[in-house]
Amino acid sequence: MSFYTACLDHLFDWLRQSSFQVLLFLAPPAEGSFFTKYGKLPVYVQEGADLGRRMHDALQRAFINHDRAVIIGSDIPGITQTLLQKAFEALDTSDAVIGPCTDGGYYLIGFRKESFIDCFQDIKWSSDTVFFETMLRLQHNTVALLPRLDDMDTMEDIHRCATQGLLPPALLTLAQELVMENSTPKGFPGNAV
Repeated sequence: MSFYTACLDHLFDWLRQSSFQVLLFLAPPAEGSFFTKYGKLPVYVQEGADLGRRMHDALQRAFINHDRAVIIGSDIPGITQTLLQKAFEALDTSDAVIGPCTDGGYYLIGFRKESFIDCFQDIKWSSDTVFFETMLRLQHNTVALLPRLDDMDTMEDIHRCATQGLLPPALLTLAQELVMENSTPKGFPGNAV
């Protein structure tokens, strides 16, 4: 099992026990097993040429049946049900909500249906300016900010989250294995130093 698949499994373990209505959007090419793995959860293949187009499409689909929607990443060890609840509560009084990442991106973005704007065009994705560029596009909207969290895009990110104790035990074990396979940094939890 890959580390990122385990992150998704961990996320859906607690989402299943929550009151949130969840839609899963998978990046292409999506494996057939994901369409049945999470039970009756609606699963879609993301559509669009880049991340921004795929997020825009996912929100548009969510707004077919919902008045508020948020998108979250599956590689965010600090995200909790409480934080997700705060995001939805923020949409009671704000047009949008966003949770910035420490690397300049964001782990969550959400909107009320009536205030949704396409803020995803012409952004340099996977850069340290993603959050700033998105906030510029939202400057005429009321935007609630959530706490800044780490995400895990690189081996260094995974190592940092593991050494800071941000990973649950099952993910920590996989992270240790992954880092060891990719030249273990000195001092990784569980390794001899």
